[in-house]
This record gives sequence, C-alpha cells and structure tokens, in this order.
Amino acid sequence: MLKALHRLDAMPTPHSPLGVRIAQGAGPGRSPNVEADAAHGKGWFEVQDEGSQLAALLSGAGPRQQVIDLCARAGGYRRWRSQG
Repeated sequence: MLKALHRLDAMPTPHSPLGVRIAQGAGPGRSPNVEADAAHGKGWFEVQDEGSQLAALLSGAGPRQQVIDLCARAGGYRRWRSQG
C-alpha cells in the first residue's frame, strides 16, 4: 500500500504493523480523499484508525476467524459531528 499511495506521502503507522498513515494537509486545505482512490475501489484497503487495527491484532484472531468492533460506526468524525 505504501507504494500504491506514495503520491500521498503515505508512511507506516507508528504502532500497527499493518497500518498506513496519510497526514492531513497543512493549512485550510482538505485532506486527500483516499476513498476515491482506485486502490480503495479495488478493495485493497479500508479506512480505519490505528486503535481499531491494534484491537483486532490484540484479540488473537487467526485465519478464518472474525473480530467485531462493537463501538464502530459508519462514517467518520465529520459525519458524526454533523448529526450532533
């Protein structure tokens, strides 16, 4: 993913061995819309915070097992904030 998102200055996350971080742009500009990227459309990645990645890794789930994040919700901070 680092190679696929290199133009967005993607870097590894500091704690999760699976995460990729894209820093927010400086100033009033918008952050890159990574969900519009072709790699996202192909299912190569999903937007998730590093804490959720770590929780899934710490659960110890193995192949063909699933982890549910019960406090997860659709959308992001902006959507949540706009709903009050």
